[in-house]
Amino acid sequence: MLSAITYASYLVGSGWLIPKFGVVKFTAYAMLVSCFCVFIHFSLIGDTDLFSLPWQVYGLGFLIAVFATVIPSFMVSASIKIISSSNFAIVAGIGPISTIVLASFF
Repeated sequence: MLSAITYASYLVGSGWLIPKFGVVKFTAYAMLVSCFCVFIHFSLIGDTDLFSLPWQVYGLGFLIAVFATVIPSFMVSASIKIISSSNFAIVAGIGPISTIVLASFF
């Protein structure tokens, strides 16, 4: 529930913040806030020592962060700038539906 509210506020706020800050700066600020929240959550909930994992975990984590988070986030912000946040929200609603359809095939 909270994640839906924060994502909705991200979409609504991005409509007027992207023209004000620009795509790159807006996305960088959004990613910094997100990282800060993740670190706070991990410090409160996590029971694993973050610096005692094998190097492969850090390498895969870096690749996932870049290719599954950073690049798509910049692409989302650029598309919101091009087609507006309300139109992007409509297009983004297709994602869960297409996942259900593809899951039924596979």
